[in-house]
Amino acid sequence: MNLTLDKNIRISFKQIALYLAIGGITLYLGFFLKNGIGILSFWIFLIFLFFSKNKDNLLLFIIFWLFLYNYYVGQGWITNNLVLKYLIRGQLYVLITFLFLFSKSWIKNGLSKKLLKWAIILTIIILLSNLFHLNFQLSFINRIYFILLFILILNLPQKRYFETRLFNLIIALGILEVIVSFLQVNQVIAPPQRIAESHTQIYLWVAALDDVASGTFGAMQSNVTSWFETVLFLVFFGLGVYKKKIAFIVLSFIFIMQYVTVDSKTALGVTALSFLYLLYRLKIFNFLNKKNIKYIILISIFLIIAKSFIAYYYTSQNAIGTEKTKNYVEGSVGLVFNYIPDWGKIAGFRNITKDYIKNYPSYFLIGYGIGNFTYNTNSGRIEDMDIPIMQLNNITRSRSSLISAYGNLGIPGLFMVLWLFVIFYKDIKKQKFYTVFGASFKQAGIAVLFGSIIFMFLYGGHHYNDLAFQMFIILYALVKRVEVQHVKTPL
Repeated sequence: MNLTLDKNIRISFKQIALYLAIGGITLYLGFFLKNGIGILSFWIFLIFLFFSKNKDNLLLFIIFWLFLYNYYVGQGWITNNLVLKYLIRGQLYVLITFLFLFSKSWIKNGLSKKLLKWAIILTIIILLSNLFHLNFQLSFINRIYFILLFILILNLPQKRYFETRLFNLIIALGILEVIVSFLQVNQVIAPPQRIAESHTQIYLWVAALDDVASGTFGAMQSNVTSWFETVLFLVFFGLGVYKKKIAFIVLSFIFIMQYVTVDSKTALGVTALSFLYLLYRLKIFNFLNKKNIKYIILISIFLIIAKSFIAYYYTSQNAIGTEKTKNYVEGSVGLVFNYIPDWGKIAGFRNITKDYIKNYPSYFLIGYGIGNFTYNTNSGRIEDMDIPIMQLNNITRSRSSLISAYGNLGIPGLFMVLWLFVIFYKDIKKQKFYTVFGASFKQAGIAVLFGSIIFMFLYGGHHYNDLAFQMFIILYALVKRVEVQHVKTPL
């Protein structure tokens, strides 16, 4: 059974089922192979890279692996240092593929050229900071690989139906995350091993702690898993409205059910805000338009069902009640509005700046360094500068990915993050899309960017190079490929 989206892309339920089966079996194999799963994946990657004439299977494998390999790391099955640092890392696969297949024709003009320029500048900034701090790790790879992946998807010639295969793989990955998360919170699958910054300890299952439902994203990644599903939710809801297909909207609701398993109030709140912004862009709030009534009814039904599921989750897991949680959030928000100048999200920048001026003036240009702004080092020290009333929780404390960017690499690091968002926003805004996929993504993509930057400001565990934002990158590259199939213009 197929559901056509545009001329060259469609949903194949058979293909989705196949990818889900492969994903489940692959996850299960890790239990038996342990370190061997990393060695096996590296050999498969090399075979695709050197012996496959068409690179569609190579790219699909890399994307598939990027969203799965952290599961093995999170379970503590990967103990060999060589496998853990290199062989199992999907990011390294992306870098090797890019360097091996790179062509100057990819970056003659357009978005690819701007993004590669961004990646090169960020790499230089990181290397200079690392050199100053005598940090010789290849930390730049994790911070630029998604840009290289975007360029690869956009420019590598592919077989026919590559776009459909990638589209169905994306759907399968989203569904797999929800399934694994549900199994984790119900103790059918063990939760990930929680990896602290100075030690490793087994993180036993505890009800209502959001580190449990991380899906395949490994230890301490559940908020990223949630935002990953938010990205898919926004994109597929917008797609359903533009295509006038209820099936796409129902699929988007399946993705957002991830939040039933996660006690992540910040992620849920930003998701709601982004969704309202998307509804505004889609003009759903025009209640006088009859065609909008069915969408409003669908949303209302879903909210009722989701509320029931959330209430069941709190009750069944013997967790803090939803009413207490609501009061907890309202109390934190009240504190923020009463002490805005001292709010951790603002005070964090001020405290780092004061520390730079007093102790490390040169750090304005190089930061504390990658790996030196963690809870056990400078990040924790900066957080301790928050006034006592703001040390209550993640909503009030100076934990923010934008603060982390400023702390890790100084002013250049913060600028690079903001510049990346500007590049994508300006490109989406100026594009003329001729397909349903493209036109809907123009609305949903801007909503994703809007929500992502707010989430990064409010929360310290979501970054521009996370798997959640990577999915936005993959979807946008796919959109641009689909557009080219309809309008013969340069990528």
